[in-house]
Amino acid sequence: YNGPLGGQMVPTGLPQANGQYIMGKYAPVKDHFSKFFQNGVSFQNGLSINVGGPDSYAFLSMNRLDNEFVVANDKLKQNNFLFKGGKKFDKLRIDGQFNYISRVVNQTNGGLYDDILQMPTTNDIRVYRNSGFAGYLTPYAVNPYWSMQNERLNSTLEYLNGIISLQYDFNKHINVSYTGNLSISKTEEENHNDGFK
Repeated sequence: YNGPLGGQMVPTGLPQANGQYIMGKYAPVKDHFSKFFQNGVSFQNGLSINVGGPDSYAFLSMNRLDNEFVVANDKLKQNNFLFKGGKKFDKLRIDGQFNYISRVVNQTNGGLYDDILQMPTTNDIRVYRNSGFAGYLTPYAVNPYWSMQNERLNSTLEYLNGIISLQYDFNKHINVSYTGNLSISKTEEENHNDGFK
């Protein structure tokens, strides 16, 4: 950066839609990668209820997680419900547990980071925010701002698990028990690229 170009305004990247170049100072840009990202934020709320007595109990837990990732518009929402309960009827004991999870994720194409790594330390990535598909730094990478808006992966997950347990006591030394388990999960993914605009 100390040569004849050091500190000079020079054209950067490819021509924009109007045929003009973005001009930038030929000098290092401090933390130039971090200027693309935002702070990730997680919000988690939960409620739990627990009751019981000498021959029965019940527990209910509800949780919600909202996560905004470090890339703008990338989000996760998850709900989790858990119920446990049990009751003893003389010689018969019944216990059950049910867990339901629902998760929705909306995120940018994973190739985004490879495209960001093409950025030299002399460029402020923010100047390409409105440059579209063809106006990035190089033809060998996709504008990360364009990818954030047009290359998306949306996924949903639903998971249900149930366990039931029965135990019958014939006397203090002999009993018979049964445990059954049911597990169901469903995942859907939709990956789209809006194409060149």
